[in-house]
Amino acid sequence: MLLDDPQEPQDTQGTPLLVVISFADHYPQQMPSAVLVPPPGGEKIKHPYSVMSIDGRIQVECLSFLRGVVRPYSLLDMLLAISEQFELEYPLVGANYVPPTATASDLLSAQSAELSDMDPARQSLVQEAAERVVIDVNQKASKYLDMREQALLYLQKLNESNRELQRAKEILTEHQDELQEYLPSVGNVSSLVRQLDGHEDTVEEHANCLVPADPLQARALELLAEIHAADDTLALLEEGLKRELMTCDDYVKNVSDVGREQFVSRHLYLKVSDKLGKTSSGAAATTPVSTPPPGQSPRSPPEVPQRLAPTEALRMEFPSADVDVIRDVLASVEGDLTIARQQLKMMFP
Repeated sequence: MLLDDPQEPQDTQGTPLLVVISFADHYPQQMPSAVLVPPPGGEKIKHPYSVMSIDGRIQVECLSFLRGVVRPYSLLDMLLAISEQFELEYPLVGANYVPPTATASDLLSAQSAELSDMDPARQSLVQEAAERVVIDVNQKASKYLDMREQALLYLQKLNESNRELQRAKEILTEHQDELQEYLPSVGNVSSLVRQLDGHEDTVEEHANCLVPADPLQARALELLAEIHAADDTLALLEEGLKRELMTCDDYVKNVSDVGREQFVSRHLYLKVSDKLGKTSSGAAATTPVSTPPPGQSPRSPPEVPQRLAPTEALRMEFPSADVDVIRDVLASVEGDLTIARQQLKMMFP
Protein backbone atom coordinates (compact mmCIF):
# COMPACT_ATOMS: atom_id res chain seq x y z
CA MET A 1 0.00 0.00 0.00
CA LEU A 2 1.42 3.40 -0.96
CA LEU A 3 0.45 6.57 0.86
CA ASP A 4 1.52 9.85 -0.71
CA ASP A 5 1.55 12.92 1.51
CA PRO A 6 2.92 15.87 -0.53
CA GLN A 7 1.60 18.45 1.95
CA GLU A 8 3.87 17.30 4.79
CA PRO A 9 6.34 20.13 5.43
CA GLN A 10 9.15 17.74 6.27
CA ASP A 11 8.62 15.85 3.02
CA THR A 12 9.56 18.51 0.47
CA GLN A 13 10.19 15.97 -2.27
CA GLY A 14 6.89 14.11 -1.78
CA THR A 15 8.50 10.85 -0.70
CA PRO A 16 5.99 8.01 -1.00
CA LEU A 17 5.36 6.06 2.23
CA LEU A 18 5.15 2.29 1.93
CA VAL A 19 2.94 0.60 4.58
CA VAL A 20 2.49 -3.17 4.47
CA ILE A 21 -0.82 -4.39 5.99
CA SER A 22 -0.94 -8.15 6.60
CA PHE A 23 -4.12 -10.11 7.29
CA ALA A 24 -3.50 -13.38 9.09
CA ASP A 25 -5.21 -16.67 8.28
CA HIS A 26 -7.25 -16.42 11.50
CA TYR A 27 -8.72 -13.04 10.58
CA PRO A 28 -10.98 -11.59 12.03
CA GLN A 29 -10.07 -13.45 15.25
CA GLN A 30 -6.50 -12.17 14.92
CA MET A 31 -5.80 -8.47 14.39
CA PRO A 32 -4.09 -7.45 11.11
CA SER A 33 -0.61 -5.95 11.37
CA ALA A 34 0.75 -2.79 9.73
CA VAL A 35 4.45 -2.06 9.14
CA LEU A 36 6.02 1.12 7.69
CA VAL A 37 8.88 0.24 5.35
CA PRO A 38 11.78 2.74 5.61
CA PRO A 39 12.34 4.46 2.23
CA PRO A 40 15.71 4.25 0.51
CA GLY A 41 17.85 7.30 0.98
CA GLY A 42 18.85 9.43 3.92
CA GLU A 43 15.55 9.40 5.83
CA LYS A 44 14.77 7.08 8.73
CA ILE A 45 11.83 6.25 10.93
CA LYS A 46 11.23 8.78 13.68
CA HIS A 47 11.90 7.58 17.19
CA PRO A 48 10.35 7.94 19.64
CA TYR A 49 6.96 7.81 17.94
CA SER A 50 3.65 7.59 19.79
CA VAL A 51 2.08 4.62 17.93
CA MET A 52 5.05 3.07 16.15
CA SER A 53 8.21 1.25 17.20
CA ILE A 54 11.68 1.89 15.84
CA ASP A 55 11.37 -1.03 13.39
CA GLY A 56 8.25 0.52 11.80
CA ARG A 57 5.57 -1.67 13.40
CA ILE A 58 2.41 0.38 13.83
CA GLN A 59 0.18 -0.23 16.86
CA VAL A 60 -3.11 -0.28 15.01
CA GLU A 61 -5.31 -0.45 18.10
CA CYS A 62 -3.67 2.75 19.44
CA LEU A 63 -4.58 4.89 16.43
CA SER A 64 -6.86 7.73 17.49
CA PHE A 65 -9.15 7.35 14.47
CA LEU A 66 -9.96 3.74 15.40
CA ARG A 67 -11.04 4.55 18.95
CA GLY A 68 -14.69 3.66 19.24
CA VAL A 69 -14.70 1.63 16.01
CA VAL A 70 -16.07 -1.89 16.38
CA ARG A 71 -13.61 -4.68 15.70
CA PRO A 72 -12.56 -6.22 13.37
CA TYR A 73 -11.25 -3.12 11.62
CA SER A 74 -11.88 -2.88 7.92
CA LEU A 75 -9.12 -2.07 5.45
CA LEU A 76 -10.63 1.35 4.72
CA ASP A 77 -10.76 2.28 8.42
CA MET A 78 -7.14 1.24 8.87
CA LEU A 79 -6.01 3.29 5.83
CA LEU A 80 -7.87 6.36 7.03
CA ALA A 81 -6.50 5.98 10.57
CA ILE A 82 -2.89 5.62 9.37
CA SER A 83 -3.26 8.56 6.98
CA GLU A 84 -4.65 10.78 9.74
CA GLN A 85 -1.87 9.75 12.11
CA PHE A 86 0.85 10.47 9.55
CA GLU A 87 -0.77 13.85 8.82
CA LEU A 88 -0.65 14.74 12.51
CA GLU A 89 2.91 13.49 12.98
CA TYR A 90 5.15 12.68 10.04
CA PRO A 91 6.90 9.33 10.64
CA LEU A 92 10.20 10.06 8.82
CA VAL A 93 13.11 12.23 9.88
CA GLY A 94 16.51 13.05 8.45
CA ALA A 95 19.60 10.96 9.01
CA ASN A 96 21.12 13.58 11.33
CA TYR A 97 17.97 13.95 13.41
CA VAL A 98 18.57 14.04 17.17
CA PRO A 99 15.46 13.56 19.37
CA PRO A 100 15.07 16.45 21.83
CA THR A 101 15.05 15.77 25.57
CA ALA A 102 11.74 17.29 26.45
CA THR A 103 11.05 18.21 30.04
CA ALA A 104 7.72 17.95 31.81
CA SER A 105 7.03 21.65 31.33
CA ASP A 106 7.82 21.34 27.63
CA LEU A 107 5.44 18.42 27.33
CA LEU A 108 2.70 20.35 29.07
CA SER A 109 3.27 23.36 26.86
CA ALA A 110 3.26 21.14 23.79
CA GLN A 111 0.02 19.51 24.87
CA SER A 112 -1.57 22.87 25.59
CA ALA A 113 -0.38 24.14 22.21
CA GLU A 114 -1.81 21.04 20.57
CA LEU A 115 -5.13 21.61 22.31
CA SER A 116 -5.13 25.26 21.27
CA ASP A 117 -4.54 24.25 17.65
CA MET A 118 -7.61 21.98 17.72
CA ASP A 119 -10.95 23.16 16.54
CA PRO A 120 -13.27 24.41 19.32
CA ALA A 121 -15.67 21.45 19.08
CA ARG A 122 -12.93 18.87 19.52
CA GLN A 123 -11.25 20.89 22.25
CA SER A 124 -14.55 21.06 24.16
CA LEU A 125 -15.02 17.31 23.73
CA VAL A 126 -11.50 16.59 25.04
CA GLN A 127 -12.01 18.89 28.02
CA GLU A 128 -15.36 17.27 28.86
CA ALA A 129 -13.79 13.81 28.65
CA ALA A 130 -10.95 14.91 30.94
CA GLU A 131 -13.41 16.30 33.48
CA ARG A 132 -15.41 13.08 33.48
CA VAL A 133 -12.24 11.06 33.94
CA VAL A 134 -11.26 13.22 36.92
CA ILE A 135 -14.74 12.91 38.45
CA ASP A 136 -14.71 9.14 38.01
CA VAL A 137 -11.25 8.87 39.58
CA ASN A 138 -12.35 11.02 42.53
CA GLN A 139 -15.42 8.86 43.12
CA LYS A 140 -13.38 5.68 43.03
CA ALA A 141 -10.78 7.22 45.34
CA SER A 142 -13.51 8.28 47.79
CA LYS A 143 -14.98 4.77 47.85
CA TYR A 144 -11.51 3.33 48.32
CA LEU A 145 -10.79 5.64 51.26
CA ASP A 146 -14.13 4.77 52.90
CA MET A 147 -13.50 1.08 52.41
CA ARG A 148 -9.99 1.44 53.82
CA GLU A 149 -11.32 3.25 56.91
CA GLN A 150 -13.89 0.50 57.51
CA ALA A 151 -11.21 -2.12 57.01
CA LEU A 152 -9.06 -0.45 59.67
CA LEU A 153 -12.00 -0.48 62.11
CA TYR A 154 -12.65 -4.16 61.42
CA LEU A 155 -8.96 -4.91 61.83
CA GLN A 156 -8.96 -3.15 65.20
CA LYS A 157 -11.98 -5.18 66.33
CA LEU A 158 -10.31 -8.38 65.19
CA ASN A 159 -7.19 -7.50 67.17
CA GLU A 160 -9.26 -6.85 70.30
CA SER A 161 -11.15 -10.12 69.84
CA ASN A 162 -7.87 -11.93 69.35
CA ARG A 163 -6.50 -10.52 72.61
CA GLU A 164 -9.67 -11.54 74.47
CA LEU A 165 -9.45 -15.02 73.02
CA GLN A 166 -5.83 -15.28 74.09
CA ARG A 167 -6.74 -14.28 77.65
CA ALA A 168 -9.62 -16.77 77.70
CA LYS A 169 -7.27 -19.44 76.39
CA GLU A 170 -4.80 -18.75 79.18
CA ILE A 171 -7.58 -18.99 81.79
CA LEU A 172 -8.81 -22.27 80.33
CA THR A 173 -5.28 -23.62 80.34
CA GLU A 174 -4.93 -22.75 84.03
CA HIS A 175 -8.25 -24.45 84.85
CA GLN A 176 -7.21 -27.48 82.84
CA ASP A 177 -4.01 -27.77 84.84
CA GLU A 178 -6.02 -27.54 88.06
CA LEU A 179 -8.49 -30.19 86.93
CA GLN A 180 -5.71 -32.54 85.89
CA GLU A 181 -4.89 -33.01 89.56
CA TYR A 182 -8.37 -34.40 90.25
CA LEU A 183 -8.46 -36.86 87.38
CA PRO A 184 -8.30 -40.44 88.68
CA SER A 185 -5.28 -42.34 87.56
CA VAL A 186 -5.36 -45.93 86.38
CA GLY A 187 -3.92 -47.15 89.66
CA ASN A 188 -6.58 -45.38 91.73
CA VAL A 189 -9.42 -46.78 89.63
CA SER A 190 -7.99 -50.30 89.86
CA SER A 191 -7.69 -50.07 93.63
CA LEU A 192 -11.28 -48.81 93.91
CA VAL A 193 -12.54 -51.68 91.78
CA ARG A 194 -10.68 -54.19 93.96
CA GLN A 195 -12.19 -52.64 97.09
CA LEU A 196 -15.72 -52.84 95.68
CA ASP A 197 -15.38 -56.49 94.68
CA GLY A 198 -17.12 -58.77 97.13
CA HIS A 199 -19.60 -56.17 98.41
CA GLU A 200 -23.30 -56.61 97.70
CA ASP A 201 -25.32 -53.85 96.09
CA THR A 202 -27.91 -53.53 98.86
CA VAL A 203 -29.26 -50.72 101.02
CA GLU A 204 -27.76 -52.25 104.15
CA GLU A 205 -24.35 -52.47 102.52
CA HIS A 206 -24.57 -48.85 101.45
CA ALA A 207 -25.67 -47.82 104.94
CA ASN A 208 -22.61 -49.48 106.42
CA CYS A 209 -20.45 -47.12 104.41
CA LEU A 210 -21.58 -44.23 106.62
CA VAL A 211 -19.77 -44.60 109.93
CA PRO A 212 -20.59 -41.78 112.40
CA ALA A 213 -17.75 -40.49 114.53
CA ASP A 214 -19.74 -40.20 117.78
CA PRO A 215 -23.24 -40.89 119.15
CA LEU A 216 -24.36 -37.34 118.38
CA GLN A 217 -23.60 -37.72 114.69
CA ALA A 218 -25.24 -41.15 114.72
CA ARG A 219 -28.39 -39.59 116.17
CA ALA A 220 -28.33 -36.82 113.54
CA LEU A 221 -28.00 -39.42 110.78
CA GLU A 222 -30.93 -41.38 112.19
CA LEU A 223 -33.15 -38.30 112.42
CA LEU A 224 -32.26 -37.27 108.87
CA ALA A 225 -33.23 -40.72 107.63
CA GLU A 226 -36.58 -40.45 109.45
CA ILE A 227 -37.26 -37.05 107.85
CA HIS A 228 -36.63 -38.39 104.34
CA ALA A 229 -38.64 -41.52 105.07
CA ALA A 230 -41.56 -39.34 106.15
CA ASP A 231 -41.33 -37.40 102.88
CA ASP A 232 -41.47 -40.65 100.92
CA THR A 233 -44.43 -41.85 103.00
CA LEU A 234 -46.37 -38.64 102.38
CA ALA A 235 -45.74 -38.98 98.65
CA LEU A 236 -47.01 -42.58 98.70
CA LEU A 237 -50.10 -41.56 100.65
CA GLU A 238 -50.88 -38.86 98.11
CA GLU A 239 -50.45 -41.36 95.28
CA GLY A 240 -52.75 -43.83 97.06
CA LEU A 241 -55.42 -41.17 97.46
CA LYS A 242 -55.22 -40.29 93.77
CA ARG A 243 -55.67 -43.94 92.84
CA GLU A 244 -58.58 -44.25 95.33
CA LEU A 245 -56.79 -46.91 97.35
CA MET A 246 -57.90 -45.24 100.60
CA THR A 247 -60.63 -42.98 101.82
CA CYS A 248 -60.20 -39.33 102.64
CA ASP A 249 -60.54 -40.02 106.36
CA ASP A 250 -57.77 -42.60 106.28
CA TYR A 251 -55.61 -40.26 104.23
CA VAL A 252 -56.09 -37.37 106.67
CA LYS A 253 -55.40 -39.61 109.69
CA ASN A 254 -52.22 -41.10 108.17
CA VAL A 255 -50.95 -37.74 106.96
CA SER A 256 -51.51 -36.27 110.41
CA ASP A 257 -49.57 -39.08 112.08
CA VAL A 258 -46.69 -38.95 109.61
CA GLY A 259 -46.58 -35.17 109.68
CA ARG A 260 -46.47 -35.13 113.48
CA GLU A 261 -43.64 -37.64 113.54
CA GLN A 262 -41.77 -35.69 110.90
CA PHE A 263 -42.26 -32.47 112.86
CA VAL A 264 -40.76 -34.07 115.95
CA SER A 265 -37.88 -35.48 113.92
CA ARG A 266 -37.16 -32.08 112.40
CA HIS A 267 -37.27 -30.44 115.80
CA LEU A 268 -34.82 -32.93 117.25
CA TYR A 269 -32.60 -32.71 114.18
CA LEU A 270 -32.32 -28.94 114.55
CA LYS A 271 -31.22 -29.35 118.16
CA VAL A 272 -28.69 -31.99 117.21
CA SER A 273 -27.39 -29.80 114.38
CA ASP A 274 -26.89 -26.89 116.78
CA LYS A 275 -24.92 -29.07 119.15
CA LEU A 276 -22.89 -30.49 116.28
CA GLY A 277 -22.05 -26.96 115.13
CA LYS A 278 -20.96 -25.94 118.61
CA THR A 279 -18.90 -29.10 118.99
CA SER A 280 -17.12 -28.61 115.66
CA SER A 281 -16.38 -24.94 116.37
CA GLY A 282 -15.05 -25.82 119.82
CA ALA A 283 -12.88 -28.56 118.38
CA ALA A 284 -11.49 -26.21 115.76
CA ALA A 285 -10.63 -23.60 118.39
CA THR A 286 -8.79 -26.03 120.68
CA THR A 287 -5.16 -26.96 120.28
CA PRO A 288 -4.17 -30.33 118.78
CA VAL A 289 -2.76 -31.46 122.15
CA SER A 290 -4.73 -34.48 123.36
CA THR A 291 -4.25 -33.90 127.11
CA PRO A 292 -6.46 -31.24 128.74
CA PRO A 293 -4.81 -28.24 130.43
CA PRO A 294 -4.03 -28.63 134.13
CA GLY A 295 -6.82 -27.72 136.49
CA GLN A 296 -9.59 -28.58 134.01
CA SER A 297 -11.62 -31.74 133.76
CA PRO A 298 -11.89 -33.62 130.47
CA ARG A 299 -14.67 -32.51 128.15
CA SER A 300 -17.83 -34.55 128.67
CA PRO A 301 -19.51 -36.08 125.60
CA PRO A 302 -22.49 -34.10 124.24
CA GLU A 303 -25.98 -35.10 125.26
CA VAL A 304 -28.08 -36.80 122.62
CA PRO A 305 -31.68 -35.51 122.57
CA GLN A 306 -34.30 -38.22 122.75
CA ARG A 307 -37.69 -38.46 121.10
CA LEU A 308 -40.43 -36.64 123.01
CA ALA A 309 -43.02 -38.71 124.82
CA PRO A 310 -46.68 -38.31 123.76
CA THR A 311 -47.47 -36.49 127.00
CA GLU A 312 -44.61 -34.03 126.51
CA ALA A 313 -45.52 -33.46 122.85
CA LEU A 314 -49.17 -32.69 123.75
CA ARG A 315 -48.09 -30.51 126.64
CA MET A 316 -45.93 -28.42 124.29
CA GLU A 317 -48.84 -28.15 121.87
CA PHE A 318 -51.45 -27.35 124.58
CA PRO A 319 -49.62 -25.43 127.32
CA SER A 320 -52.88 -24.40 129.04
CA ALA A 321 -53.92 -28.04 129.62
CA ASP A 322 -53.02 -29.78 132.86
CA VAL A 323 -50.70 -32.78 132.74
CA ASP A 324 -53.24 -35.04 134.44
CA VAL A 325 -55.90 -34.08 131.90
CA ILE A 326 -53.53 -34.93 129.04
CA ARG A 327 -52.74 -38.30 130.63
CA ASP A 328 -56.43 -39.10 131.12
CA VAL A 329 -57.21 -38.23 127.51
CA LEU A 330 -54.35 -40.42 126.26
CA ALA A 331 -55.50 -43.28 128.48
CA SER A 332 -59.08 -43.01 127.19
CA VAL A 333 -57.97 -43.25 123.55
CA GLU A 334 -55.35 -45.94 124.23
CA GLY A 335 -52.42 -43.64 123.44
CA ASP A 336 -53.63 -42.52 119.97
CA LEU A 337 -52.10 -39.07 119.55
CA THR A 338 -54.36 -38.07 116.66
CA ILE A 339 -57.61 -38.69 118.54
CA ALA A 340 -56.15 -37.22 121.74
CA ARG A 341 -55.16 -34.07 119.87
CA GLN A 342 -58.67 -33.73 118.44
CA GLN A 343 -60.26 -34.09 121.87
CA LEU A 344 -57.84 -31.60 123.42
CA LYS A 345 -58.62 -29.11 120.66
CA MET A 346 -62.28 -29.40 121.55
CA MET A 347 -61.51 -28.95 125.24
CA PHE A 348 -58.93 -26.16 124.79
CA PRO A 349 -59.82 -24.30 121.61
